[in-house]
Parts: sequence; structure tokens; C-alpha cells
Amino acid sequence: MRYAFALALTLVVGACSTAPAPQVQILTAPPVATEAPVTELAGTIEFGTAFDPDTLVMTEPTSRFKRTYSPISYVIHLSGPAGATELTATLTRRASGGVETTIDSVPMPIANPDFDTFANAADLAASVGNTPGTYVMRVIREGTVLAEGTFTLV
Repeated sequence: MRYAFALALTLVVGACSTAPAPQVQILTAPPVATEAPVTELAGTIEFGTAFDPDTLVMTEPTSRFKRTYSPISYVIHLSGPAGATELTATLTRRASGGVETTIDSVPMPIANPDFDTFANAADLAASVGNTPGTYVMRVIREGTVLAEGTFTLV
């Protein structure tokens, strides 16, 4: 059985500057089996139930959620500036053997390429059909993975 999933990204960018009104981009695509990329990461994506919109600090961190929990908050920490006005965010499901299936890949507009921290809260559980499992979110610039984080739905 094939499902179409959507990952919606509305970003809060840069805690030290005024960001424009958030934009929402939704793309839908059928899952595609892929191998987990091999990368040298310096950035991380932290998950939780709440973040501070002024500081972009995760105030209630966790990586384990009930399969119907919404919204899931995440804070993206890059090791340096984004370096572009658009990055790509991907969401995959990781099987126990390490093989990943891409759920979605969406453009991620960046208000200022000098920013290195981003935060959002979205219904990620619904984006994956409320299906229990391990999921990986990545932020990519021109084929290079800048940050990665993993969360589990139970």
C-alpha cells in the first residue's frame, strides 16, 4: 500500500533579527526507498514539545513521541551560516537494518543566509501517517547534509 505524505515547514529564523512573515511550502510525493547517506555532520536537529521563540532554544527536549502527538517542535543548529536563501529539508523512515525510505523532501526558504539556527513546530506525526517508527530529518544544501536529527513515534 502506498501513501502520499507531506512535510510542512514554517520556519522561525534568526533570534537576533526581524524575520518576515512565515512561509509554508507543502509538497507531496510517494515514498521512495533510498540508502541512508553517509555524511560528516557538524549540525544537529533537536526535537521536543516546545521551544522559546525568542532564543530558539528547545525548552522541552525529547525524541520520543506518541504516534498522534502534535505539534512536534524542532530546532535546527547548523555549524555555520546557512549560506543560501533556500535549503532542502528531507524526512525519511529508517528501518531496523538502516535502510531509509524517503517520505518527503521540501524547499526550506531562508530569510537571511547568515542565520545558523532555525526553529519550527509541525504535525510531523501526521506527515508520516501517524505510523510508529524511527524517522530522520535532514537539512541539505546543494547535496551536502548540514544537519540531521532522529525522532521516534511509538
